[in-house]
Amino acid sequence: MNFGYGGGSCGYGSRGENWQPPLFRIGKLPINVTGLVILLEVIGMLAVVIAPENTQSLAVFAPGEFLSGSFWQVVSYPFFEAPSVWLLLGLFFFYSFGGMVENALGRGRYVRLLLAVSLTPAVVVTIASLLGLPGILVGSHLPHLAVFVAAIAMMPNAPMAFFGFPIKWLAVAFVGISLLQFAMMRNWGAFLALIAVAYIAMWWMRQAGHVSQWGVVEDVMGPRSKRKRPSRKKASKKKKPVYEKKLKPRAKVASSNRKDIDRILDKINEHGLHSLTEEERQTLQKESKRS
Repeated sequence: MNFGYGGGSCGYGSRGENWQPPLFRIGKLPINVTGLVILLEVIGMLAVVIAPENTQSLAVFAPGEFLSGSFWQVVSYPFFEAPSVWLLLGLFFFYSFGGMVENALGRGRYVRLLLAVSLTPAVVVTIASLLGLPGILVGSHLPHLAVFVAAIAMMPNAPMAFFGFPIKWLAVAFVGISLLQFAMMRNWGAFLALIAVAYIAMWWMRQAGHVSQWGVVEDVMGPRSKRKRPSRKKASKKKKPVYEKKLKPRAKVASSNRKDIDRILDKINEHGLHSLTEEERQTLQKESKRS
């Protein structure tokens, strides 16, 4: 897969359904919301290098200091971080996948997502501190990871370049390792905050109609056992949308449309429902109604 940002290329094309022109350009480089956030983080990193003592209170969110009047920490902690290899990797992933999410959601919803995954950790850590659980936030790791999870939610089963395994396992590994690190450091506030932002990222993309089935449990434990179908009397008469309705077995699909339906179902399984064209959606909907 070729991932890119903004005016570049990504798994779903640079001009998605909600694509908008860049906010501004630096030379030939288009700067959208993702690029602007990265620019602010780079400026904050340089400020930490130039004046570490003056930026110390900006680079961390500590519940005690926040409740004592350091209210600016709730918005400053993701932007002021000391330079490190991990920050560089975080910016790279945010650059690659943030543009993908921005194109999928549109600028307004994407900005609200960024605010949610930046402010929620501060709220969770503060509540945890009041309940006696220690916690502190440093840097942009949680917002970056949340945006990465949001991007993977659109294409969890897409094969990862060079390795071949579904990219969802990379997201599972990143979240799992981060949780283990927070647990080792007894940073329980950040531990709970990471769970919260990962859930918010998944929920946000689902609300926008961009979530595909992850199938993590099925990949590990095997297919789930079939549930007993409810009786006709108890079954709801309300028709489900085409993306929720279970299709009939392929053997029952009309032979004239079988190849098209098989291709569409395979495409959904690999890339998610959002990857379908309008014509493919109509074909699937017609076949669902016919079935």
